[in-house]
Amino acid sequence: MQEKSSDVGAPYPGCREAIRESYKRRGLAEDCIPVLLASLSDNTIKQYNASLQKWWTFCSEDNLDVFNSDNTTRPKRSREDSYLLITYKKPYHVASSQTLSRWIKKALQNSGIDISKFKGHSTRHAAVSAANRQGVSIETIRNAAGWTGKSDMFARFYNRPVLD
Repeated sequence: MQEKSSDVGAPYPGCREAIRESYKRRGLAEDCIPVLLASLSDNTIKQYNASLQKWWTFCSEDNLDVFNSDNTTRPKRSREDSYLLITYKKPYHVASSQTLSRWIKKALQNSGIDISKFKGHSTRHAAVSAANRQGVSIETIRNAAGWTGKSDMFARFYNRPVLD
């Protein structure tokens, strides 16, 4: 059974306050918390806010502790499911490849990327090409992608120019 918190059902307090409470619950010293919060730029807070607000709503609707993510999705899964991702709307089920593709495509679109040119799989190309441009070694890229040391997969398929 998920442990309940006094914050269950409470209105979303805002990003900084949610992060402050999370730090507090992790046992950080009170005098460290303002320093950590000050290190987060306004843009970072804006970036985190939408996701935290959705998380807060999800937990509130299902009467779950916002600050205890351990096993939050366990009640939503069948005992046989061992998948990493499940859908976020009822009825909860394993996220299909089509669902994942739609989520990625939506994230690309929300980021201002032309989704008529780029699809979900484009993210892998863009990520490894950008890493290579930033000086990450081919060896590191191969390891991260799960390719063998002798693999020429990157050179043949992924080492392409990235459109600006």
